[in-house]
Amino acid sequence: MAEDGIWYLDLTPESYKTGKFYLDQRIPIVNTVFEDGTCFYDYLEMWLYGYYLGKDGSPRSCGSSCPDLEAISCWYASRMLFQPKHDFFFTQYNGKPTQKGGLGRYFSTAVHNMTGQRLNPHLLRDIYATYFLEQGYPDDVIRSLAYAMGHRFETLHRKYDKRNPQQKRRPVEKAMLDIIQQSLNSFTKVNLDYLTPKEQVLNLIPQLTPKERQELKLSL
Repeated sequence: MAEDGIWYLDLTPESYKTGKFYLDQRIPIVNTVFEDGTCFYDYLEMWLYGYYLGKDGSPRSCGSSCPDLEAISCWYASRMLFQPKHDFFFTQYNGKPTQKGGLGRYFSTAVHNMTGQRLNPHLLRDIYATYFLEQGYPDDVIRSLAYAMGHRFETLHRKYDKRNPQQKRRPVEKAMLDIIQQSLNSFTKVNLDYLTPKEQVLNLIPQLTPKERQELKLSL
């Protein structure tokens, strides 16, 4: 955690494939707030510093705001339980740093236990990139996504764009339909202005549902 109270992911040039191009990256970690009032940072601190259970039974970090440990009935060591001999966030049971493959397996196993689906970190990158591309986000957002993923803008499109031809056409098709609908609405409004009230009503009747037509008929 930095002095500003924000957790960051520090990436050195040698820690990722395109590090020679993007150099050092310091990416802020979003502090998501959950339904029970806890936030993601709470769990980061509970893992690093250990935790105890409050009077209401909720877990609380043993960080700087932790009360006297002797007054706590039960304290959980978390990461310190494995007596790690390194400064990395993730650790193995034997105290050694978690390797890249091992961390990926932990992730895949956790997702499978919760959803029954197989998912690995690399596939998750595909999902994020495809989602942003399919939703039609502007180029500046896609460029920012490419930067955060350690890729060039062109590389992200070439490597991670998994959309089929229909999905790629969808944004322009929707834009064209919006333009046509706006033109029709404008045309209808202009022409109705030249009609008498009775003629305007007669022109609008075909747009009514059968139920609305019946209600109109009963009111006459």
